[in-house]
Amino acid sequence: MKRERQGDENLPLSFPEVSFERQALTLKRMSFDRWLELGKLLAQIEGAVQFWIGDYLNTGEKAYGEKYSQAVDERQAEKWRHYAWVSRSVEKCLRKHISLSYKHYEAVAPLDPKDQAKWLSDAVENKWTVHTLREQIALFRKPEPKIDWQEPADPPEVTTEVEEYEEIGERIFSTDRPSVDADFRHLLGICKALRLAEKGNLATGQKPNEEDALRLRTALDVFIASHDRREE
Repeated sequence: MKRERQGDENLPLSFPEVSFERQALTLKRMSFDRWLELGKLLAQIEGAVQFWIGDYLNTGEKAYGEKYSQAVDERQAEKWRHYAWVSRSVEKCLRKHISLSYKHYEAVAPLDPKDQAKWLSDAVENKWTVHTLREQIALFRKPEPKIDWQEPADPPEVTTEVEEYEEIGERIFSTDRPSVDADFRHLLGICKALRLAEKGNLATGQKPNEEDALRLRTALDVFIASHDRREE
């Protein structure tokens, strides 16, 4: 099996032929090979800038204390705090898989370093998407109950609830409504909790909680996957 190239090399940011502007990239004349090198560099920058910002903030906090917060614009504070949390949670020695995106590392951030290394390696070996990685982690932490084949479970009782609609005077049988209602309430609960974890609540003074938000995103992914399986 071809071994993955590790991303421990410094990025060659010296490109005199290129002018990096705020919302533009101006290129001078260069050879085709040099142009290809620039494309590879841009691809690596796209997946590295979040860690750069996170490490920048974490280093600044250690060096300058509370003054480090002056570097963060209020409009981007929530996003930058998240980058800092992921960077603190995932050590630099584990950020070596260049085939994985920042979102892959974000998915394992709540785990212990040993578990992070395991899941990141599994993601590389199996070429998992971020969604699949989160689903696998969630199933491992809370596996689906298994039924002993020697003791088959009793079939569920199906009760037919009769609802009468006075407007039209009809009777209908609703056998699956309780399940749909329960799913909807469960989904609504996840979405409300996720919004609260991501944005906080100014009225109550509750601050955003990135770890809870990540856990709830995983729960949402698992819910969707479980629903898709039932639909098959």
